[in-house]
Amino acid sequence: MAKNPFTIRSLKIFTTRDSCSAAGTAFLYMFGGNHHLVIAWHNVSGRDFISKQPVSPNGWLPNRLQISLPVARGESMYDVEFQSNLYSDSDEYTPIWRVHRDFGSKLDIAVISLQDLLDNVSVVTEKDRHVKAFFEDSNISLFSHSSPNFESEIVVTSDVFIVGYPEGIAAGNGTAIWKRGTVASEPELPIKDRPCFLIDSATRRGLSGSPVVARYERPSFRDDKGYINVVMGYLQGFCGLYTARVGREADSAQLGIVWPRAAIEEVIVNGVIGRPASDLRGLEGEGKDDPIV
Repeated sequence: MAKNPFTIRSLKIFTTRDSCSAAGTAFLYMFGGNHHLVIAWHNVSGRDFISKQPVSPNGWLPNRLQISLPVARGESMYDVEFQSNLYSDSDEYTPIWRVHRDFGSKLDIAVISLQDLLDNVSVVTEKDRHVKAFFEDSNISLFSHSSPNFESEIVVTSDVFIVGYPEGIAAGNGTAIWKRGTVASEPELPIKDRPCFLIDSATRRGLSGSPVVARYERPSFRDDKGYINVVMGYLQGFCGLYTARVGREADSAQLGIVWPRAAIEEVIVNGVIGRPASDLRGLEGEGKDDPIV
């Protein structure tokens, strides 16, 4: 079993259409007593959130989401594959994801409620009971509104970790990989009016949609009254959503874009149904913009 709980709370995903697929990462977030899947907008739409052009050179746009759910079997983990339609109608005009009310797809954030995922199930490749047991686990959303807010702890030069599946690669028992990064811009200062900050990290495709975790080596112990005192151990916590590199080339600026918790929660609370990926005119109406830096 994974010693760090964050390792098994990042979910490997594939967005698909027919025989085409693209790897990514997502995670569940608890807010107001409900679970929500947090994912990169460009993963569900298949379009770059800046140019609005297809991410795939072949131009295909996804219509299904496949999620690998980590299920415990004794001391081991194995994956149950769960698939949901990305649109609630056969014409693919009504997405199941929500976007920011004001920014729309100018923010590379999409949120899907757990209920909407379950209502649009297309394929379950293992027994239904395993999927049901996974979603009934009260701890599936390790990231939540009530968890400690680490955004105030990070500053320029802070170390952070992107926990996901670069190029779709998984570690032992299908668990996520931790990629180190360094905060490269002031987290509280918007970039091009967007609520995001930059990290210096050699990220790769497949990490889009990963949670970003701050981790501090701090000594701590629990005293005789049960209070934790800092002496040994470490602290770690959620501080944002990684979605994309700045520039298309892997060896470009090596800067990644992170959207903070506040932006994610704004989509959960006040988000609106996204526009269908086929509606390029509508998407451009949301604001085709200059590169983020």
